[in-house]
Amino acid sequence: MMSADEEDATSKVPLVDSEGSANETDNPGDDIPMESGQIGDGAMDETVKRLEQGKEFLLKAKAGTKSRRKFFSCSRLAKPKSCGDWGSRIVGNIKDYRSNYIFVFLGLVIYCIITSPVLLIGLLFVLISLWLMFRNEGKSITIAGKEIGLKEQIIVLCLVAVPLFLFGGATSVIFWIIGASVSVILLHASFLSRDSADPTNAFGDIEMESVVVN
Repeated sequence: MMSADEEDATSKVPLVDSEGSANETDNPGDDIPMESGQIGDGAMDETVKRLEQGKEFLLKAKAGTKSRRKFFSCSRLAKPKSCGDWGSRIVGNIKDYRSNYIFVFLGLVIYCIITSPVLLIGLLFVLISLWLMFRNEGKSITIAGKEIGLKEQIIVLCLVAVPLFLFGGATSVIFWIIGASVSVILLHASFLSRDSADPTNAFGDIEMESVVVN
């Protein structure tokens, strides 16, 4: 019979398979720590991608804008002749001047931000915080001996920015911007007559010649 010490020593010997390799019960990948910068790099890459898409969108909108002379042509202002003419004006002008209307919307947004000090402070706080995160490349920072990762930084940013925006009346500002933008765009598109010489005018007046049948 084997003694207790011999049984313990036997139980601690790793099992060996037919190929001579020891069977491991634990997954070796579990002991590999995740790099702290992996999550931060992914979030920063996604943010950079979104910013590049926004920049590309603005560049395309700027390239598609009509001249100010055509957009603010007072000689083309006229009341619609009928409901059909009014509908064709709105559809056609929005199609032709959609890039100009985008910058009208952005102008109203900038106006609301400038005239609201709390919103301006909140926006500056968010932009400066994001710039610092970009500068730090999404890495963790240490404050008072405590390490704060990118996820915690974003949470702190939201906890500070959201109350600032709510206190500054961001909800009412959003509805005002939407209402003002729709009103301005509809008024402009309704009273600006279509340019029949414009090749993009698919709603121009078509004169039908009378046909006499003998």
